Amino acid sequence: MNKFSLLTLGALITAASLSCQKTTDVLNPDDPNTTPDTPAVTDVGTPSGELATATIGPAGGTILSADSTVRITIPAGALTTNQAVSVQELDKNNCPGGTGAAFRLLPHGLTFAKPATISFRYQDAETDGSAPELLRIAYQTNDRTWMATAHNSLDTTAHTIKVQTTHFSDWAMLQTAYIDPAQAAIDPSQSVDINAYADISENDKEVLLKGMDQIDSKYVDQWSIQGEGKLSKNLGTRITYTAPDRVPDVNPAIVSLRLKSGEKTITLKARIFIMPEGLIFRINKGPWIYTTSPLGLSRIQHGTGYFHMVQTGVTMQGLSATVSLNWPGNLKNRFNTSYILPWQLENSSNELQIPMITLSTNPKGQPLYTFYYEQNKALHPSPGNLTILYNGGSVGDKVYGTFYLKKAGIIEYSGGTDPMFDGVAEIEGKFRFKIAR
Repeated sequence: MNKFSLLTLGALITAASLSCQKTTDVLNPDDPNTTPDTPAVTDVGTPSGELATATIGPAGGTILSADSTVRITIPAGALTTNQAVSVQELDKNNCPGGTGAAFRLLPHGLTFAKPATISFRYQDAETDGSAPELLRIAYQTNDRTWMATAHNSLDTTAHTIKVQTTHFSDWAMLQTAYIDPAQAAIDPSQSVDINAYADISENDKEVLLKGMDQIDSKYVDQWSIQGEGKLSKNLGTRITYTAPDRVPDVNPAIVSLRLKSGEKTITLKARIFIMPEGLIFRINKGPWIYTTSPLGLSRIQHGTGYFHMVQTGVTMQGLSATVSLNWPGNLKNRFNTSYILPWQLENSSNELQIPMITLSTNPKGQPLYTFYYEQNKALHPSPGNLTILYNGGSVGDKVYGTFYLKKAGIIEYSGGTDPMFDGVAEIEGKFRFKIAR
């Protein structure tokens, strides 16, 4: 496998700097000048998303995937007759280095007299461990290999990457270089190895993907850390991060790798979340309170997504704390990625669609801290949010994140069932669980 090359690093950064020109190369699957190599052969994805269909004729037209991630623009004159075209998300992105979802463009084998433009809209989480400048688009061939496209047009403002093609097949985005793991959750004092990989061509043609190999160490300029912990002295493409012996205030720690080619640099980042399984929180900058959940995290299917529920608690001398934390998780692009949920008021139309949290540090359950507060006899959601840093997709997978409430409402009950608000409190917390069911 090729090492990450000097020419490629410079070319990628230069291409990104020119992305505002919106230039795109036309890809022909039968181009005899494509680079032969030992290919990575993968499974073919299975359709899983909603099918979007449109009829497009000689005048041209546009079709969007059901979630608007993929836009296909067919110009006038590309088709000679009306043609039903469709796009559908697949269950897995099997492309080497793949990130985000893969899509099937139908009918397979359809060709155009003029190039069509395929545009992917990427999320920030889909560049975790990598960088937008290192994204490319690839398609799967009939023999189940993958061809990465050349000179993709990147727009970091619109979060889009585009390429022109004359054919339909299965298409996906990939990271041409990244560090792994891009995210990890470890206990205090635990260590994790971080490696840098790449699968990048040295020419401007479309490239047969071979799978990821370690980046050549001569292009490693510097490893660094933002936050607590320490790095091993190895300055090659593999380094070891060791967490501090306690849960740090700055969490997660950010481990960065700066690659350098001549005067050009690009930085890859990994986030390392440090805490044991459970949930910790503090009120008004007070001491941290550590709680655990004997039952673990429950994930309940709801509509087109999931609803997560966890109850934690701790009982010790002078303290009895309980926490109830619930939040929604959309099936689309929410596994193994990060996302942010602001606090909202609950109503009949958003049931099981918003994050909710209640906390108590008293055995009698009073006072109760919650995600909304009262002001001038009206309820308001607390400023702040619930941040999911990693959301596993299967039973036994990890889920971890943080939460912050700038104005958590303090509720007291006095004899009746109606709550009485008694001011606000600032609450921050972190959690890490395994999906129990």
